[in-house]
Amino acid sequence: MTIARTAPATRPGASPAIEAFLATTDAPTPFLVLDLNVVAERFAALRLAVPRARVFYAVKANPARPILERLHRMGSSFDVASPAEIDDCLAVGVPPERISYGHTIKKRRDVAYAASVGVTRFAVDCPEELDKVAEAAPGAAVSVRLLHECRQNGRVCVALV
Repeated sequence: MTIARTAPATRPGASPAIEAFLATTDAPTPFLVLDLNVVAERFAALRLAVPRARVFYAVKANPARPILERLHRMGSSFDVASPAEIDDCLAVGVPPERISYGHTIKKRRDVAYAASVGVTRFAVDCPEELDKVAEAAPGAAVSVRLLHECRQNGRVCVALV
């Protein structure tokens, strides 16, 4: 019996560049393939949809240098959760004023490090974290995350704002 090989079906959401890469690679699996042009298109679409918002890319989602470089060139701001992520952003030229330190449980020494390299924006979600920022980064801008619960049409709605 002969089995005919056919080209794989187009993968949902895969760009032509990703399809071309997958058709020719013999890289061992698992691996991640990402089309930077798609990242750029989606970032641009988000900025267009909410033009008055300042978009912060969550570095923990994918800290790959090419992504950080592309988004930096496009004017993105960055949400980081560690000194290493701060360093990654600074290494590609992101100015510290476009970095927000948003880890939910920050070490005081990490807050001090962030402040020492010029990061002045922090996100907190409890009084203890606010105290750390006040002590280690006096004068910093702080965003407070709040959990809001409400009832609407008999259902409970929960929003983190």
